[in-house]
Amino acid sequence: FIWQGKLLFDFANTAVFLLLLLLIYWLGGGKRGQLPEKRYILWGFLCLWLCNLSFADTCLWLTASCNYLWMAVLQLLFLLPYSHAYFVCPAEHPDRCGKWGSILLFLAGLTAGWSNETGGFLMLLAAAALWQAAGRPRWLAAGLAGAALGYLMLMLAPGNFVRGALLQTQGSGSVFAERIKTMILLLAFMLPMLLPVMPFLHKNVQKMCVDKKALHYMFFFLGLGILNLLILLAAPATPLRAGFISLIFGAIASTMGLILQRQGHIRFWQQRFCWLLYGLAAIYCLVSMSAALLLEVRQYPQQMAREEILAASRGQQVIVLPYEQSSLLVRLSLGHTGVGDLTPDCDDWLNRCVARYYDLESIQLE
Repeated sequence: FIWQGKLLFDFANTAVFLLLLLLIYWLGGGKRGQLPEKRYILWGFLCLWLCNLSFADTCLWLTASCNYLWMAVLQLLFLLPYSHAYFVCPAEHPDRCGKWGSILLFLAGLTAGWSNETGGFLMLLAAAALWQAAGRPRWLAAGLAGAALGYLMLMLAPGNFVRGALLQTQGSGSVFAERIKTMILLLAFMLPMLLPVMPFLHKNVQKMCVDKKALHYMFFFLGLGILNLLILLAAPATPLRAGFISLIFGAIASTMGLILQRQGHIRFWQQRFCWLLYGLAAIYCLVSMSAALLLEVRQYPQQMAREEILAASRGQQVIVLPYEQSSLLVRLSLGHTGVGDLTPDCDDWLNRCVARYYDLESIQLE
């Protein structure tokens, strides 16, 4: 993507994002092989937009989106046959899927397991649990073996140890209090998307549920999302984007909650409360989308002017670049645009990296 230009990545990334919405719907109880109902796709989008504190990092930034968004799609694609096996009758499981089918499942598991740390672990845990609950069908064993091998290759890679040592020597690891703060913040922003799940915490509502397997499935995926937040407490660094997989599993559980409520004709929340939430969500989307779009439009000419100055100044010592940014727009965009920018401090790490790339001694902003 870096060689071909950003435009190609923008189109491919949009397609992957749409595929993620479909996978959330399918794993959340939607009928596979049929066009999804618009309400559930819209709900999946709202979950990813409203509750994602690092949308720009996980869904727009080339490097991080390939690690979070794209890897999440690989992980969910791998989980599809395990989810299907869980819901169908054990007698309907095929005895085997053939030589090539086993090889493809193994390679799919290897790729999905060899993705990222917490996402790969939770995917492996979900696949193993669904496989066990489905009666351990033999045709899915190859995929599980591939996922386990891929995850081991990821975790035992030399680069992982180098990165861990670098975090310790640079002192960039999060202190425990910061990890607690991050976990609480991520959980707080997940609460709105869990409103469809909350009614099923009530025993009377559980009795009204027509599909008990789906009910257990919903709580299982919700538990996986919360487990990821707990794992972050032991991580060497806890950026907000590390909670992305919790958001994905929470969206799956949430979609399942909506479908179960519709199947059982369950109405738990009062209509006025629902309309209030719809109104607040609409305002949130309108404000954040407008601010993000306006900020991008304003930043683009400034970025192009910087590129011209930098390209013409290779080998010089100190370069002064124009700097203009609306702090109000940044706050109103609510993390939905921009990952990082040069700062007026020439000793900032990003300033130093860009200066080194353009063979400059330092970069300052005016």
